[in-house]
Amino acid sequence: MWYPIRGHSYLECDKNMGLINLKTHMKVPYQWYDLLKVSRQRPKPFEVIAVGIGQLIRKFTEFFQNQYLKKCSFPVQSQRELMCVREHPRVILHRSNYNGIWEKSPKVAKKNIGSDTSNEFELPDFSYQNFLPISAEKYKDLMDLKRFCSEGAQSYFEGIPHV
Repeated sequence: MWYPIRGHSYLECDKNMGLINLKTHMKVPYQWYDLLKVSRQRPKPFEVIAVGIGQLIRKFTEFFQNQYLKKCSFPVQSQRELMCVREHPRVILHRSNYNGIWEKSPKVAKKNIGSDTSNEFELPDFSYQNFLPISAEKYKDLMDLKRFCSEGAQSYFEGIPHV
């Protein structure tokens, strides 16, 4: 019998991350796209999907603040088991020892109990629609340092919005 080292995982996603050469020098985002594409060949190359600006970061904090309790209604560190089941979608079942009884605690704010009648999940709004501008000082520093970059990286840095 063997025990995994604490903090290490043998999951498929961790094995895949081990294939990526993280020591490669990257200067602009599209270089990551190219690196990920060639990192694995067998059983098949990684499928890299280009995501446009504003398609990735969403306002999850605002979205969940309106639906769930901000603070857990029971002491989490003293619990040994937590369980969420389909039969009780608005509560968390928990117990402080492995042979104890299951206790129920709400995970949904009282104002939202019974408000969700559909089984459909709606995504929150996007956080922003375009690149966020950087300060004039940072932009000036980038313009000074871009001379050490390739031509493709220089044109990328010149296109960054600034104030």
